[in-house]
Amino acid sequence: MKQNAIYINNKGQALLFVVVALTISMVVGVSVATRTLSVTKRVSSTDTGAKVFYAAEAGIERFVDRPTSELIEIANGTSCGGTLSTLSDGACTFTLGDSTKVETKTSVTVQMMTYNKSNPDRYEVRLKNGTFSGIALSGYSGQINLCWRDSNESANTGLYYTLWSPSALMRESIILPNATSPNPEAVSFTVTGSSVIANNDTVTPNIYRWCTSVDATGTPYFLNVMPLGGDAVVGVLPAPGLDIPPQGFQITSKATLNSADSQQQAVKIIVTDRSYSHVPGFFNAAIYAQKDIVAN
Repeated sequence: MKQNAIYINNKGQALLFVVVALTISMVVGVSVATRTLSVTKRVSSTDTGAKVFYAAEAGIERFVDRPTSELIEIANGTSCGGTLSTLSDGACTFTLGDSTKVETKTSVTVQMMTYNKSNPDRYEVRLKNGTFSGIALSGYSGQINLCWRDSNESANTGLYYTLWSPSALMRESIILPNATSPNPEAVSFTVTGSSVIANNDTVTPNIYRWCTSVDATGTPYFLNVMPLGGDAVVGVLPAPGLDIPPQGFQITSKATLNSADSQQQAVKIIVTDRSYSHVPGFFNAAIYAQKDIVAN
């Protein structure tokens, strides 16, 4: 009997192994490359964001400590003062960085600020226990509401205020919260006139806890307010139909950076409020001026 041998052709198996190995290598390589590009893009985006953020901060720092007279000129669009900026279309602009590589452009605008909160329109300040803040009232005449709430929503914080004319103290009072109702109670040591206590339910029921009405008729110049017994958020609201005068300046700094390899543009905007200069901490009645404080 003749025995038939069966031969198996193994040609091509090595090629198959090579193709599989190359495929796996390509998949791994593409995955690593994609991950590297993604990380590089995120790093580049973070770096770009940091640059425009610091450029916008530079705009705030360059303008926020300028004298009041210069800020008024900038708000009126007449000059950029001593800020090393160029006035263009109502904004003061300057550049940072190397123009041949990556350069940021910062535009700063200044506006007179009367109210920094809305609905209702009011000027609001956050105060530490025992520190003053000054409220400009030059040219105002009428009742004005002082409303406040505890910063920690637990303590019963009172309020002390002094009202000044351009030459003298007009009145002062301490307003203490009532433990059994939302109506505050005035401690009677008013210099002239009298304080009228208002129920805050008819003024700002969902914003502040207590309100008092201050008689600011005549020729008031400024009002000092100070929380007693805890930190507080204090709102100043004019009588219906009246507006309080400007309280300072709102400074807006907008920084842009053009990407070197595309048309995409990174933008960062920072807005800050800068009140008029006053010395709030270590006088019973703060020294207040709507001009610059100059040491002789």
